[in-house]
Amino acid sequence: CKGRTYMPDTKAAACKWNHSPRIGIVTNPAADNGRGKKIGPAIIRKVSHRAYELGCTVIDLTGHSREESALKISDSLQDLDILIVAGGDGMVNLGMNAVAHTRVALGIIACGSGNDFARSTGLPVHRIDTSIEAVFASIMMCSFARVDLIHVTSADDAIPDGYEGDVRKRVDTYIAGSLNCSIDAAINLRANASGIPVGKLRYGYAGIAEISHPQAYGFSVSFTDLSENRQHLDLETPLFVISNAPYMGSGIKISPYSSVTDSTLDMVWAKWMPTPVEGMRVLFRAYSGAHLSERIIGWQQIRSAELRYSGSSAYPPVLMGDGEVVGELPVKAECAPSAARMLLPPRIARSFQQ
Repeated sequence: CKGRTYMPDTKAAACKWNHSPRIGIVTNPAADNGRGKKIGPAIIRKVSHRAYELGCTVIDLTGHSREESALKISDSLQDLDILIVAGGDGMVNLGMNAVAHTRVALGIIACGSGNDFARSTGLPVHRIDTSIEAVFASIMMCSFARVDLIHVTSADDAIPDGYEGDVRKRVDTYIAGSLNCSIDAAINLRANASGIPVGKLRYGYAGIAEISHPQAYGFSVSFTDLSENRQHLDLETPLFVISNAPYMGSGIKISPYSSVTDSTLDMVWAKWMPTPVEGMRVLFRAYSGAHLSERIIGWQQIRSAELRYSGSSAYPPVLMGDGEVVGELPVKAECAPSAARMLLPPRIARSFQQ
């Protein structure tokens, strides 16, 4: 395992920082279907109080929108040692894109709808006080791990240079969990628009609604396997996902063999259009990761992949990643090994070294 974690004892930890750690925090008022607006200020107060006890300085970088928060983070990042994000996978996505390939470590307080990346890394979910203590224990113990990300960019010929007739924007983003390309993206979009207050129910309802009328999407996939061999797949499938972490959709274990520290990605897809019974069976077995034993499901570990529309069947929906809109095909998805430094309690960080 390539996770690099430094876990000194408490006295050594006090010597690790040559200055008082500078912490930025961002909350999401829209997290957990709007509940973040109520709990965000409370989280900031608790983090500030805990930081004061330990001699750390805290700056609130929360904006009125995701874009404003991203701008505030960008303007302050060079003065930070740690960035804490409070919310769901969308906030993890915001934080990872900010700290990727920098010295700044990301801490996560998982209190959103999905929380799949926190779940994938063993962090507490919807336990705010525990999450805050885990963050500050990691700071005190100087306990970090380097985690992989998915780097998604537009294919070289996606939008010709100088061409202004296409309103699409070039894609260049990092994803912590999964790149959703098919029915999984449609489920995510439907869940985001739902008013159901509980994350699991929201994604469960969206999943059943989409599976009740699935369609095959046409993909042309060129990928590099673990032996660096280039391979190709032409698929007409309702399901195609590229994962860096096991969970998506508020607890669906879509890619049970994924690890955020193994320098690989996982492709999971349906080999044919399922019957309604097959579709429901795969969905319910996916909550435990048992769906990979179904004959209909394909799985492949990869280093990178290039995705295009094959020209047959339906055009894939807008791509999603960590609950956020990514863009449209064609795109390249590559594993970015050890791209981000993440605060993790010593027990969890140690497990990444085993």
